[in-house]
Amino acid sequence: MIRISIRKFTLLGLCLGTVLFFALYIAINSYLLKKTFTNFENNSLANDVVRMSNALDEEIHKLDELILDWAIWDDSALFMQGKMKNYTKSNLNDRTLDSLHLSFIMFVDNRGRIVWSRSESGEENYVDGVPQPVKQLIFDKTSILGGATQETRIHGIANLPQQLLIIASCPILDSEAKGPKQGTLIMGRQITAATLEKVSERVRLKFDLERKTDPLPDTMRAYIRTISPEAGNAAIDIYDIDENSLIGVMAFQDITGEASLRLMVFGDKDIVHRGAAVTLHSSILLAIGGAILIGSILFLVERRILRRIISIKKQITQINSGSNASSSPPRILVSGDDEINTLAQDINAYIREIDNYRTNLETIIFERTNDLQQKILENEQYQKELKLAKDLAEEANKTKTDFLAKVTHEIRTPLNSIKGMNDYLLSTSLNDDQRECLSIIKESSNHLLTIVNDLLDLSKIEAGQLVFEHIDFALKQLIESTIRILQPLANQKKLDLHVAYEGDADIVVRGDPSRIRQVLFNLANNALKFTQTGTVGIVASVAWQESLDAYAITISIKDTGIGIAAEALQRIFQPFVQSDNSTSRKFGGTGLGLSICNQLIALMGGTIAVSSRPGQGSTFTFTLQLQRGDANRVPARGAAGFFPYTPLDRLTILVVDDNELNLGVAKRVFSLLNQEPVLALGGRQALDLLKTAVFDIVFLDIEMPEINGLEVTRIIRSGKATPLNQDTHIVAMTAYSLDTIREQCLQQGMNDFITKPLDPDVIFAKLLSLGRTAMPACPDGPADDSARQDADPASLLRSLAVLNVESALRKLGADKELYLDLCRGFLEKFNGERFDVLYLTHHPEPRDLSLHIHSLKGISLQIGADRLSFLTQRLEKKIACGESDIHRDLLLLKDQIAVVETRLRELVREEEEEGRAQPLPQE
Repeated sequence: MIRISIRKFTLLGLCLGTVLFFALYIAINSYLLKKTFTNFENNSLANDVVRMSNALDEEIHKLDELILDWAIWDDSALFMQGKMKNYTKSNLNDRTLDSLHLSFIMFVDNRGRIVWSRSESGEENYVDGVPQPVKQLIFDKTSILGGATQETRIHGIANLPQQLLIIASCPILDSEAKGPKQGTLIMGRQITAATLEKVSERVRLKFDLERKTDPLPDTMRAYIRTISPEAGNAAIDIYDIDENSLIGVMAFQDITGEASLRLMVFGDKDIVHRGAAVTLHSSILLAIGGAILIGSILFLVERRILRRIISIKKQITQINSGSNASSSPPRILVSGDDEINTLAQDINAYIREIDNYRTNLETIIFERTNDLQQKILENEQYQKELKLAKDLAEEANKTKTDFLAKVTHEIRTPLNSIKGMNDYLLSTSLNDDQRECLSIIKESSNHLLTIVNDLLDLSKIEAGQLVFEHIDFALKQLIESTIRILQPLANQKKLDLHVAYEGDADIVVRGDPSRIRQVLFNLANNALKFTQTGTVGIVASVAWQESLDAYAITISIKDTGIGIAAEALQRIFQPFVQSDNSTSRKFGGTGLGLSICNQLIALMGGTIAVSSRPGQGSTFTFTLQLQRGDANRVPARGAAGFFPYTPLDRLTILVVDDNELNLGVAKRVFSLLNQEPVLALGGRQALDLLKTAVFDIVFLDIEMPEINGLEVTRIIRSGKATPLNQDTHIVAMTAYSLDTIREQCLQQGMNDFITKPLDPDVIFAKLLSLGRTAMPACPDGPADDSARQDADPASLLRSLAVLNVESALRKLGADKELYLDLCRGFLEKFNGERFDVLYLTHHPEPRDLSLHIHSLKGISLQIGADRLSFLTQRLEKKIACGESDIHRDLLLLKDQIAVVETRLRELVREEEEEGRAQPLPQE
């Protein structure tokens, strides 16, 4: 913004204000004067039009006075009575008509008959009769013949096609104007240019009279205004012709009463021009006077105001610069005795006050500065102490995190050996006592692993490092799979575990299924743990909320267990808290489960609540808002869901660990999956192996001496030392389970991450993701003797068992409940009736048949159906080799399915009857 001094601003403001005032005054004055003179000139022209109209009326009245002398005359009356035969010869000869300037004369009797008429046919020549247009006007368009007295006579201008006539009529009476009426005398006089010029000279106005139908002259440029005279005349329109001329136009009535004529009077603009000259002279005089006035005002303002204000400003500037040498406060000196002098005195008073304030302020500042310096020293000491406390807190938090990581690593490492070896031993031949002992070890190791996982989850939540997935999953499938896991515990305790649905639970939603499963599992597991008799019911309610565009999912877990006291409900969701100490002693547990559930639900935007009465049971309810998911992104549940380990093709696997015990465990776990991994003790040995052999997948430990797993991964991915395996699939295998470790592994170039102890299910999923399942090879040459023998499989079938239950249980780690689930899955998905309808009655596509045979082969291997497995392998090979003659094989397969189905139904029925026959445990 431009800075301008008050002096310049004042002077400029006065000049501009005065100039604008006079300019506005001159403009308004000029406008008003011009408007006044223009209106005056227009009104003057309108008066001229009225004068010209009156002058034309005078011309008409002249003929009217003439006809009055001839019509009110005894001779004329006698002539109409037929008593004066020589009337026309003696009185109305051509010379007389010419002297009267008549265009025609006509005597009409009372019956409307023309008694005598004569009209002008040329210059000073008259003939008998009148023109037809005149007759038509008189007899058809006017009431000329209707008057009976001289007061009713009619006169006016006749608008004829070829000419304009002044026509007058009068009843013929005696010289005393008494009746009766003897007829009507009508006279006409032509309006010529000479007539109009004569009238114009008499009135001294230039005008024109024309028919209204004639076009207006081209010189009439613009319409100005319309004036209505007070004398009852027609409205007058004013038009502009040029810079110096105007024209007034008025409609003029003819003898018939119609405004068929147009009277135009021409005028000049002398008045406007003189007014403009007067306006110019007055504006010049006003401008001169304004300049003198501005100069006078500026002189007075400069001398009496601005100079004195500037003097005050200069003195204040000198005071601010500190140029005052005296010890007394400075003063502002200004002449005069007015408001400016008063202002100077007020400024002097303020200067004195400011000087006093400055002195006092310097004293206060000196005192406060000393205090502030002391405060600064104290604050610096506080900051050092706070920083030290902060560093100690951060170090303590880091120590806690490192401690948890080390503890979990140290616990998981031996637990990996315990659990892995235990799983392997369970797959071998054992007696009942050995199997029971190993089962107890398995349950204890699983319990210990649960405690470790709970501690880790709590640590992640408190550190804010817990990351949630957002994937699509089937809600009902998640609930039912969780219930299936808990069903063996319910069966063992003879409890009724059931689930009910309210609303459509068969939906696909988006969220973190593993965390929701964890909450549901913990709550349902607690319900089973604290319930000795009765039921545990799970109710899932689903409702769609349009306003939130999401599903409101409410899941309640109700049991008939021991219940919770009212005072314990307030702290039930706190970490390491149970209803009382006796609960921990009697049922076990750390008290972390409910706290983790509460915090997981809160982090997912939901709520959890509990209601309970001691001795009557408890109800835990949690609610979540989940978005609608995409069903196409949820893996379909097929027959493979009933048998965990579909036989895989042998893969080239490298397992790297610095602990020989862990390598031994890994070898036995992989053997359960029909795999023989290559073992490397440490990172350096692994790199040596990777230089010379190509591997499908590498399971790599993280914490190793010399070269850790992250460094090994970096070397592999660089491709310099191990070019053969630069893109090999690498899976981190560690006892750490923190998300930070997982992120480091993935960022370094690893493809996946698993935690110890090794879980065969997890490893199977990782191997299956490589997409290499066992496929039969077709023979290149003609079939040999063994092939011909395979063509008739009867002898081989007899050597194989229909159902080898013991071998199947050994492969499944003696998990009888899992084996029964596989049997039920076979009866549901692969029964003979279904096979007959889908693959014998109809002719399926080869691809669909191949997929079904492959799935049937996998389930037959899992349940120990050796004969069925042999037939499926043989048929799968034929389909893969493109052989079309497989109908006989399908019939054999159908028969064998029926045999296996019968044996399985008997086995399942026996096991169920045995379960129902077991007595309830005594309390």
